Amino acid sequence: MDGEARKHLAYRCLSRVIFWIGLAVLAILALPAGIIVLAIRGVWTVTDRLTGVLERKGDE
Repeated sequence: MDGEARKHLAYRCLSRVIFWIGLAVLAILALPAGIIVLAIRGVWTVTDRLTGVLERKGDE
């Protein structure tokens, strides 16, 4: 293997490593974002149901 081929292989390997590191970072950042979205949805659902119950009780 000549020097040019090794250089090309090294750049290709480095490119793949950087890609996978970036993908891992995105996955790590997406996890807390997903948890926050689920928490917001849960709070929204609970408050919506509670206000619905209170409005029905108020109409009786």
